[in-house]
Amino acid sequence: MAQAPPSSYAKAKRAIPQVAYFSVVVALLFVSVPLDFLWTVRPHSTAADIYIMAKEGFIQRQVALACLGIFGLASVVRKIGSTVRIRGSLGWLILFFFSWAAISAIWSDNMNLTLRRLGALILISLGALALAERFSLRSIIRFILFACGLTLLMSLGAEIFLRTFRPLDEAYRFAGLMHPNSQGQNCAVLLLALLVSVNLTKGKRPLYLIAAAFVIVFLIMTKSRTALGSALVGIALFYALTAKRKRLIMVSVAAVFCGLCLAYILFGDQMSALAQSSVSLGRADSDLYTLTGRTYVWSECIREVSKHPLIGYGYGGFWSPDRLYAFIESQGLASAHSGYLEVVLDLGLVGLLIYVLIFLMAVKTSVFHYMRSTAVEYAFASAVLLLFCASLLMMSALPLSQVPTFLSFVLLARLGFVAKTFRCHGNS
Repeated sequence: MAQAPPSSYAKAKRAIPQVAYFSVVVALLFVSVPLDFLWTVRPHSTAADIYIMAKEGFIQRQVALACLGIFGLASVVRKIGSTVRIRGSLGWLILFFFSWAAISAIWSDNMNLTLRRLGALILISLGALALAERFSLRSIIRFILFACGLTLLMSLGAEIFLRTFRPLDEAYRFAGLMHPNSQGQNCAVLLLALLVSVNLTKGKRPLYLIAAAFVIVFLIMTKSRTALGSALVGIALFYALTAKRKRLIMVSVAAVFCGLCLAYILFGDQMSALAQSSVSLGRADSDLYTLTGRTYVWSECIREVSKHPLIGYGYGGFWSPDRLYAFIESQGLASAHSGYLEVVLDLGLVGLLIYVLIFLMAVKTSVFHYMRSTAVEYAFASAVLLLFCASLLMMSALPLSQVPTFLSFVLLARLGFVAKTFRCHGNS
């Protein structure tokens, strides 16, 4: 006898534990970042403020990370060897990276700082592994919709409440609870999740499309060029994999390219000025020749890399409180503004090689799973990972506990350590 489809009540009953689990994880992530309701009205931190924060840390962040790690460990400890095990080269590469980061404490410039940040890395990874093991990729997409959507709505609510939501002001950048670049990454990941959800659901497609249009507006309002560019890269890969009429897409792209070339021949000067304004997203502080001051910071960081090119300064050991203070005073920036450069500073060229191989292998693995299963969840995983890789070119990695970074950990854990299945539904 054919089994009757589950009723709406049964579906809702099963969804309650999932929502509760998501809520606990998101609450711990929000506390550990931490999100700042007064971000848009609070004066920018001085070099002295950042020095003190880097030296003392946040007690609420430490407690939240400890809870997340214990929560994750309790969830997966009994699954090790069954559903949780090393899955091919990707799993070994991830373990090698963790081992190299741990060994770097031996030569770290600041062993105490390295050990603290290694602890944070391990705790976040345990939380990500637990989420990857417990839920299917489709459920992980729901987690993104929940976490990133909640972040966006809370950010909008904070700006409206504080009366800092002024989208018509020329200098305005949508930020909400965090830096506009971080908000841009949040919107980029949320946008991709919404576009994937259009393919996964039939009855709610108009709702997801309206939500995607809403998110695009806020992504543009962050005026984060890196976030917008990485979002386009991720979306391009997703549709390149899933589009049924690939030939039509190729012809359309070629036609657009030819049209742009013809327009440049006819209206070159006007297009150049328009393009510069478009690329800068109207930001008054933008200097495209120095990439808003990045090239100066990069040259200084590369000079520091040359002192320890192979092994770096130890995981998290380069940005000591003293170096942070010196860089802010001299460059006005508190990071390398490139995730790859940050890895070289911490773990040298050896660490960078492992790091790049991990993401290349992860993208390749997710594309392979998609080709075998045609489950769009795997196409989504490859698109998000590529989005993350693209964003690291021009922006330092977000804090480990911010949702986009945590998501990359979840996907790597899923691909590298959780038993693979090729089902389009359920535990895909």
